[in-house]
Amino acid sequence: EVDFSKLDNGAIRVPIYRTLYLEKLLKKLNYVPIEKTQTYQKATYDLDYSHSDKQVILPSNLRATLRYYQKVGYQWLKNLEEYGLGGILADDMGLGKTIQILAVILSYVENTKKENRKPCIVISPSSLSLNWEKEAKRFTPTLKTLVISGTNGERIRKDRKSGSAGMPR
Repeated sequence: EVDFSKLDNGAIRVPIYRTLYLEKLLKKLNYVPIEKTQTYQKATYDLDYSHSDKQVILPSNLRATLRYYQKVGYQWLKNLEEYGLGGILADDMGLGKTIQILAVILSYVENTKKENRKPCIVISPSSLSLNWEKEAKRFTPTLKTLVISGTNGERIRKDRKSGSAGMPR
């Protein structure tokens, strides 16, 4: 779906989220000289989660030991974050998605100046909200958490009572 009128001296620009798709297409082109920029090569390497040999640096205040596959999931989410992309972490229940997401949030908090931080929100079924809070306190005790639940009026009162309505946590 490249508009060839947009070619600039034989080069094309694609959105970052298209890099892995483009890379697969380019691998099928035999005998076609293709020059890839260093930025493109780094992005395709970073976003390809199969490169799990990369050393994973976990947040310093994380109070947990992640399993290998959890480290791979954490690093994949961090790579997506680095390129301004979003992702979904989905697997069977009980494999540690909560701790991976908490590690990503903690990394964000640890690596972002306080005045530049934005709030992080976890939306979950109400039956899991208290579990998220418990896991956050256990594995990421330096994070400030607030469970907002109940009716609209109850949620507003709870947020006001916390003294942080609309403020980054």
